[in-house]
Amino acid sequence: KEFRLFSIGLIAFVFSAICYPASPAYAQEPAAPAAEPQWVEDFAKAAEAAKEQKKDLFVNFCGSDWCVWCQRLEGEVLSKKEFLDEVQKQFVLCRLDFPRYKQSPNKEANEKTRAAFMVMAFPTVLLLDSEAKVYAKTGYVQGGPAAYLPHLKSFAERKDKLAEMDKALAGMSDPKADAPRIEEMVKTLLEWEILASRPAALDKLYAIDPDNAVGARLRAVAYRMILAISSHSRDRAAFDAMKKEITGIVLKAAEAAGTPEAGLQVIDAELSRLKAVNAGKESLVGALRELLAKVSELDPENKAGLKIKYAADLLFAMINDKDEAGAEAQKKTIRELDPKNESGQLERLVLLEANEMFRAKKFAEAAKCIDDFFAACKAKDDEITLRWAAGFCFWRAGDGARAVPYFKRIIEMQPDSEFAKRSTEILRQIEEAEKKKEGGEKQGE
Repeated sequence: KEFRLFSIGLIAFVFSAICYPASPAYAQEPAAPAAEPQWVEDFAKAAEAAKEQKKDLFVNFCGSDWCVWCQRLEGEVLSKKEFLDEVQKQFVLCRLDFPRYKQSPNKEANEKTRAAFMVMAFPTVLLLDSEAKVYAKTGYVQGGPAAYLPHLKSFAERKDKLAEMDKALAGMSDPKADAPRIEEMVKTLLEWEILASRPAALDKLYAIDPDNAVGARLRAVAYRMILAISSHSRDRAAFDAMKKEITGIVLKAAEAAGTPEAGLQVIDAELSRLKAVNAGKESLVGALRELLAKVSELDPENKAGLKIKYAADLLFAMINDKDEAGAEAQKKTIRELDPKNESGQLERLVLLEANEMFRAKKFAEAAKCIDDFFAACKAKDDEITLRWAAGFCFWRAGDGARAVPYFKRIIEMQPDSEFAKRSTEILRQIEEAEKKKEGGEKQGE
């Protein structure tokens, strides 16, 4: 996770992570008789049939006896006559099941297919052309066949766009002129969640700039890191190998720059590029501990401001590497370099520490940590999150009176936000609790 996730980590106070747990079988409505649906349960055979019939492939990755959303997709859509009659005109239907409580006759083959397409969640539906090339990824959609059929048709134009991409890639060879165009293709494929299944653009981005003259090589490795860590196998070894490659590229360029000042500029530029590649996703910068440590080495007194700029990222790298001593030293550095939160790093540290206390159910301590921050500093980027965290912790600690001002301030700042809605609900609960308390006291009198 990108270190910035720590600054919103306490949103978990509102939403629990939902991982589609095992659940009772979904009560399906009886399906109307269909026109003899032909679900193939072997991917190789389905792909062969699609090629022979010149049809696309509809591949459903599911957990039939444990995944409630798979059961809903089956009951509401895939078993319905109106869906099957229509969808079989264009697609060969393939179902790859991953049950937990019964035997799967194709377990080994299904797992290989799942790994090849990097399928991590259930249900996942992949749409492939007759040559078994993925052009779309989807899953459960509410609304039955009336909603699902148009949803599938909406992906049709992607096949033409992908064909255009493949054709354009063949003629690209100029790093300076073509690398930006190739990267746009990579971003599109990543957005469509099919980059792992359509690697040609990423391979081209990596090969077109072997000396990293225009930064394409570095960025290509960064995209590969995203895929390695987000894949079904979570290939940490591959991730670490690419991390080493990125570090080598940047340090070599920094050394070639000649002076510490110039080297810092190179590292800063490349770290910024890496952050841009992975905005909002797993932190590449947070993983590159050696590179960030080099910033501290070249700028020990923070004259260029880069030591504090990347201080939180280096802290995360140390935590990720389970370097407790290094992390504690880095926390001290952040407090020394940013005592008034002028760069915004201190509030990120405070959120991290409060989150750690919350996980340990030290609600009062977590609330005080944030309360002390507000007493001494002004928040720059995460005021809403900080206020929510403080209010929620005070509330969980049983101190509703101290929680109320934080929730009221959130409502004033962002009245239409989800934070405001939840704050309003908690304020109502606090008010009701106070009324009950007052009623009990009067009865006691």
